[in-house]
Amino acid sequence: MKLKEQPPFPWQKTLWSNLYSQFQSQQLAHAYLISGSRGTGKNLFANAFAKFVMCLLPNKDVACGKCKNCLLGGESGHPDIIKILVEEGSRDIKIEQIRSLSDSLMQTSQGGRAKITLIADAHHMNTAAANALLKTLEEPTSSTYIFLLSHLPGSLPATIRSRCQKLIMPTPSNIEAVDWLKQQITDQEDPQSLAIAAGNCPLLALDLARSGGLDNQQQFLQKLTQLTSGKTSIQATVGLATKLGETEVIGYLREVSTMLIKHLLINQQPSEIESHQAILLELFRVKRWPINKYY
Repeated sequence: MKLKEQPPFPWQKTLWSNLYSQFQSQQLAHAYLISGSRGTGKNLFANAFAKFVMCLLPNKDVACGKCKNCLLGGESGHPDIIKILVEEGSRDIKIEQIRSLSDSLMQTSQGGRAKITLIADAHHMNTAAANALLKTLEEPTSSTYIFLLSHLPGSLPATIRSRCQKLIMPTPSNIEAVDWLKQQITDQEDPQSLAIAAGNCPLLALDLARSGGLDNQQQFLQKLTQLTSGKTSIQATVGLATKLGETEVIGYLREVSTMLIKHLLINQQPSEIESHQAILLELFRVKRWPINKYY
């Protein structure tokens, strides 16, 4: 995904400023847990900050992109920025990956600055991997920083969470999301529809635009609303889900479920919502009954 703007994005600037201040005062924590909704740019944010820390000639509070450290490693990335993620064909981050990380952190920095680890979707660490990481967090080496990134931080063991400074990546307002999307997409694409479909998570909205996922999402939600009103069959709905792909459909369900639960809990109608989402919200809205009805 090629962006016309690099982090920090507008909705990230306060968080970036706080981290920058800690860096300037030499008070960076050994470990951070950055949480927030999918599509708010947590990974890009952490990677950009890691590059800034490595930079020898920063342009105020961002990496210069031109110094020896910025160019070290080329497109594969700086060798002192270690990225851990779920490997292709696997569901988990495994203990072997964390053990390899621990060994790497013990080695001397190639760029002479620090060693930084970015663990994407950290909630996918299996139990053995989490236990191995816990040991690394309990016995930190000097000039090493670990960033755990997750949209499901509650799935991480409490022992891991307690050893990290917690940062929450904000979700921009609809206006902020739309304004940012206008700079990234073509005139033929509707930034408002994309923002609404993605719950104002700009990177998720951009992914929908680039993959054609918005049409697929709307098609599936339409089929889902038809199913609830008896206008289509379960077989037809499952057939469409199979055609669109299991991973994509689960993603659509996750996003719309998050929106529905949020607004059901606060009992408010969202100001930005599409017709199919509104129908689903009304179907799932909880009707409040007097307590004495049951006694």
